[in-house]
Amino acid sequence: MLLRINSGNRKILWMLLRIGIAAVSLWFIYGKIADRTGPESLRSVLRFLIHFPDNYLELLMVLLLMPLNWSLESFKWKKLLQPVCAISFAKAIRSVLSGTTIGLFTPNRIGEFAGRVMHLEPQYRIQGTIANIIGSLSQLLITILLGSIALFISISTSESAFAGSGMLMRLASLALPIVALLIYFKIPVIVRLLKRDDWNKYTDMLLNYRSGFMLRIALLSLIRYAVFAVQFLITLHLFGIEIPAVQGLRIIAIIYLIMAVVPTIALSEITVRGSVALYLLTPFTGDAVAVLSASTFIWILNLALPASFGAFSALWIRFTK
Repeated sequence: MLLRINSGNRKILWMLLRIGIAAVSLWFIYGKIADRTGPESLRSVLRFLIHFPDNYLELLMVLLLMPLNWSLESFKWKKLLQPVCAISFAKAIRSVLSGTTIGLFTPNRIGEFAGRVMHLEPQYRIQGTIANIIGSLSQLLITILLGSIALFISISTSESAFAGSGMLMRLASLALPIVALLIYFKIPVIVRLLKRDDWNKYTDMLLNYRSGFMLRIALLSLIRYAVFAVQFLITLHLFGIEIPAVQGLRIIAIIYLIMAVVPTIALSEITVRGSVALYLLTPFTGDAVAVLSASTFIWILNLALPASFGAFSALWIRFTK
């Protein structure tokens, strides 16, 4: 005999499931942070937070840039969904943070797609996934464009970290942004070439993403990129790494470029980013612990902490219509 569940009990079960997802996510995040962070750099970060730096204004700026960063991403997500459905800014923030939580455990954060669209009505989720791909491409475009420029300049000026780099890297730093620009701004053309009748209802929305719209999305991605690049630069200074602003931003752009093109799981980013930062910043500082601590701090602030908030966003996930 099958047990029939009335609508009231069904709502309770869905709520318990959401609470369970939130609790498991939080437990997993904090457990993995402890496993992934180097003990020395983590202790350094904790000492930094306990004693606080002398420059309170810079610390305040770093902390305030975190919500600005995710507010910009949420606004971009809201704009991307305009051809699909209208959502509130609060719902956009919840879905972005929820995506960050799920993306934390998947290669190159591809789980962000699922985390975001679970907050949409079921009939909009495929289109929402396509919109999210466009947003990711816009951020990747900016990362590749600025990172390639920074890489080309650094190779040309023969900075010690790039000693021995040849013509191949110069060509790659020129070719990558050109290919990225062509793909990004020609998406409607690509859609027409690959158009299939059984996917028309999903891909037709891409025809609304004309050059002007795509440019506005790219500009939002550029502003967001500037926010977290400046945040990283200030964090380096807070941990005692004195580096000229222009040179620092150039190295940061290369770090983000490498992080974008090297496949990683977000939980391992802290290790990869720390290693890359250590290699690129070593010529400017002899304090390896400071470099690793700054990388750890920025990772916790910009990824682990929002992912923790995103765990609570599971309370708003829509499992059914």
